[in-house]
Amino acid sequence: MKPNYVPAESTVKPSTIEVGSDTVYLRKDIAEESRESLDGTVVKYWTYLEAKMSPIEFNEYANVLTAGNTNELIDGQKNVDNNQLVIMEAFADLYDLIAIIMG
Repeated sequence: MKPNYVPAESTVKPSTIEVGSDTVYLRKDIAEESRESLDGTVVKYWTYLEAKMSPIEFNEYANVLTAGNTNELIDGQKNVDNNQLVIMEAFADLYDLIAIIMG
């Protein structure tokens, strides 16, 4: 199971992983951008790539990561330091998800 990332944006800074009751959101390449609105005010936007998965799909993906197959996560990444950070954040968020599930 490989995440299918699509472009997204928000006026609120998104978290890297967000766990909902029916959907897990994975986000990467988060960047801040300022735009001028029609009335001349400057609005801050966050642009990023986002993948949506069911909790079952996310668990399967997490199993792939923990099995040592990190190639799926780091495909297309240009910066090795960034890749390591993304992997560590994914593991930390996985442990948080397990703690939520285990109650």
